[in-house]
Amino acid sequence: LKRLRELAGSDVPIVLSLDLHANVTPQMFELADGITLFRTYPHIDMADTGRRAFDLLKPMIEKGEKPAKCFRQGPFLLPLTSQYTGARPTEAIYAEVESVHLTDIISADFACGFPPADIAHCGPSAVAYAKTKSAAKMAVDSIMRVVETLEPEFAETLMDADTAVREAIEIHAAGADGPVVIADVQDNPGAGGSGDTTGLLESLFRHQVRNALFATLWDPQAALQASQAGIGKVLSLSLGGRNGPQGVTPFTGRFEVLSVTDGRFQGVGPMMKGTVYKLGPMALLRVLQADRVQADEITASDRNLTVIVTSERAQCLDRGFILTMGIEPEELDFIALKSSVHFRNDFERVASEILLAACPGANLCDVAAIPYTRLREEIRLPQRD
Repeated sequence: LKRLRELAGSDVPIVLSLDLHANVTPQMFELADGITLFRTYPHIDMADTGRRAFDLLKPMIEKGEKPAKCFRQGPFLLPLTSQYTGARPTEAIYAEVESVHLTDIISADFACGFPPADIAHCGPSAVAYAKTKSAAKMAVDSIMRVVETLEPEFAETLMDADTAVREAIEIHAAGADGPVVIADVQDNPGAGGSGDTTGLLESLFRHQVRNALFATLWDPQAALQASQAGIGKVLSLSLGGRNGPQGVTPFTGRFEVLSVTDGRFQGVGPMMKGTVYKLGPMALLRVLQADRVQADEITASDRNLTVIVTSERAQCLDRGFILTMGIEPEELDFIALKSSVHFRNDFERVASEILLAACPGANLCDVAAIPYTRLREEIRLPQRD
């Protein structure tokens, strides 16, 4: 942005459209004449944000006038899993963003920030553009007042794998209408996770969970071996667990190959509909025995725990990952998947309940566990009352 401004000069208007997770810096705000941001997480308003950016830019080009603007950074970090815009606390922030547009505002937006980024200007922020500086300031102040009142709700606690699986079993036993979804939020390939940690898979097997699917585990070697062996073959495999964090090891045992594909399929949900995925050889494996997990050896009729292995890493945020393997998600009792929030765009419609599990993974979702060294003094972790 700095280089672009140096090339274009001060008179040429520059307007940005950014991801909801953007860590907007004071320098970015000063260099740009306008900033718009996604308002949904999962992100289903990407095109709308681009249109709003153009609507902000067009009058600057036609009239040669730039609006007054204001920027303010938030006082605390927003954990990634709490940034879901379909429920409190974040839903209330974006309701206020919509509300300020009823006043004398040209454009206003809020950035949740991306807390895994250890930089000085990590964290939330608000921007507003209006005819007057005072109107823009009133808008960002109004948004930030709502943010500050919600601080205790952002100080969330995530469950470990065993706790999440036990709760899922209880929910199902109580008569759940649809699959219970457990999200492996810290091994999210969309946020830097390896996609091959095995903690949640081990817990599902240990607790003898039936009619359950784990989607997906990145293991090119296993996916290729299963594809070459073919449907119905039983293989001894060591799945995943090769890329850390420390203490994560492969899930080793015996598996039956239920189906194989070339990994080419289309997204079907609101966020990725029509997107063509190319994940290389994929296989659906039924877990028959696990070497390191304390559970009795079983037959296919006793328990049906399955896992999808892929050749390419990808966040499981769309039902297409499961449908391509010949499974209807609604017919499962449990779905475990690797995603932090984006999975909600398509799996929320079929889930009876959603649980978040903090298993070992590179995408730390508990901000208290991140060893920050570069944050500015003015930002803090969210505090409870």
